[in-house]
Amino acid sequence: MAKISNLNYAYGDFHLQIPEWRFSDREITCVWGPSGSGKSTLLQIMAGLLNTKEDYFFELGGQTLSGRAAEAREIGFVFQDFRLFPHMTSLENLQIAQKSGALNIQTVSEALSIGRILNQKASTLSGGEAQRVALARALIRNPTLVLLDEPFSSLDEGLKSEARNLVLKIQRQFSVPFVIVTHDLRDVRAMAADLLVLKDGKVICSGTAQTCLDFPKGLEAARINSENQVIPAKWESGKIQVLGGQFELKSTNQRSGSGWVVIKKWKFQLTPMNQGLQGLIVSCFQNGPHWECLVDIHSQMVTLLLPKPFNVGDTIFVAPEFDSCCLIFD
Repeated sequence: MAKISNLNYAYGDFHLQIPEWRFSDREITCVWGPSGSGKSTLLQIMAGLLNTKEDYFFELGGQTLSGRAAEAREIGFVFQDFRLFPHMTSLENLQIAQKSGALNIQTVSEALSIGRILNQKASTLSGGEAQRVALARALIRNPTLVLLDEPFSSLDEGLKSEARNLVLKIQRQFSVPFVIVTHDLRDVRAMAADLLVLKDGKVICSGTAQTCLDFPKGLEAARINSENQVIPAKWESGKIQVLGGQFELKSTNQRSGSGWVVIKKWKFQLTPMNQGLQGLIVSCFQNGPHWECLVDIHSQMVTLLLPKPFNVGDTIFVAPEFDSCCLIFD
């Protein structure tokens, strides 16, 4: 495992604080959160490009990196704007990154399928091509860690899935850990083994991606995930009262109390009339293979992902599935 602790960095009114963060030194870790959370700042500190006034600890692969200059950390960095030298060819951009112990350019070029553009000027490359060259440049140095800052943000939607698959392939092929900054939850779901969630410079959650996204330990961690519906609820003796209905709760936790139930938008099934919770469609639009509908259920606005469209004003009946929900007590 890699570890960062006692990290404090302030500029203006913003303060990034990471008391302790452990993440995989073998797989892909995502740093996720809204804009202005300090994600890119964290990457620059890890790379040694920003200095903190206070000492912090950064260990990777048994080596202490904190205190080392950027060039001594052996970290590859893919910037959001890629930062290729526009007057140089792709090959020249790779050659300038070579050093003793560097990987073979042909090997990396073949892995990233950039052989045909090696002699093109960087200024003539498409967004997807520039991304591949930037990733190749980061890998050429044979780094112990690769940092990627919003690597897919400048790509068209149609290219993002292809780019995610490429990153997964390259990470496995070269067996180097990646830390990827993103604000897109799809990136996290597709790639992350571990996850750090930041908001306003503070750690909201850290751990495995599945734990942070599907089993949040606090209200703020639950609400930051747009997949979740966080609904006031009461429960007692294995039953839960929510949205004006009462349901069996399949849980070994028989504690009684009140708080919130955290349930995914797609965990509501349409039911025949009068066999579920009655709701009124407030809005409905297509979102990928589903229709995202805002529904008024017992005077509570709930967003659901449903398998078919509805008109505004339609009445529907739904049954929530609590088999994988999360309870947060007051």
